[in-house]
Amino acid sequence: MASTITLKRRITSIRGTRQITKAMELVSASKLRRAQEYAQKSRDYQNLAYDLLRRLNAISEVERQPLFRKRTVKNRLYIVVTSNTKITDYHPAPRPGRQGKKPCHCHRQ
Repeated sequence: MASTITLKRRITSIRGTRQITKAMELVSASKLRRAQEYAQKSRDYQNLAYDLLRRLNAISEVERQPLFRKRTVKNRLYIVVTSNTKITDYHPAPRPGRQGKKPCHCHRQ
């Protein structure tokens, strides 16, 4: 009798493991499909970049091309991209006429 109960528990355990394995296979197949679609979409960019590099490589007189001439740098532009933002970065300072009134949610400390 005890072996029958043990056997039923074991069968139930194997079924659960099979369900988990099947779910993991579905998730991984979905991720693989998404990665393949992304690679396919980026193929056009790859072809354009390759064509551009091939044409630039074919230019024999680089000095005559305006983009390849040396020039002095007059201005520089630095672009900083960050994800560190706070709500107060998007709202102006409290207005002077709001003394005694409750501050909005973005200016509470």
